[in-house]
Amino acid sequence: MIEDRIYAASSILVVGAHAFDAEVIAGPLAAAAVKRGASVTFLHLTMGEQGHPCLIPAHYCVQKEEEAGRAAERLGVKVRSLGLRDAFLPSDDETALEVCDIIRELKPEIVITHWHGSWHKDHRAAAHLT
Repeated sequence: MIEDRIYAASSILVVGAHAFDAEVIAGPLAAAAVKRGASVTFLHLTMGEQGHPCLIPAHYCVQKEEEAGRAAERLGVKVRSLGLRDAFLPSDDETALEVCDIIRELKPEIVITHWHGSWHKDHRAAAHLT
């Protein structure tokens, strides 16, 4: 079963379109994996800086980076970010190669990302890129 493979993995990569997506997608799984001794990395394609209705995107980006760092520390995971522009996540070959380079570097046993049929275009792009 897939659950057995996930829980037995020694390395996991979780790709999220925005900071905090990876935490929502796989936070509890990541914490359990780290507790077992696995290496878990969250890859944020964007920081999700366009997601606040009142804050200036640059200010919200800083807040999201700080929150992602605190979450990573608590979960025991590593964090990487491509720093792409929120709400305009490209789904092209160049960006896919950036994601591919990270996958090649980390060589995770398991890669987790968004569902390809998500209602959010950045989530669909993240699934396509992964």
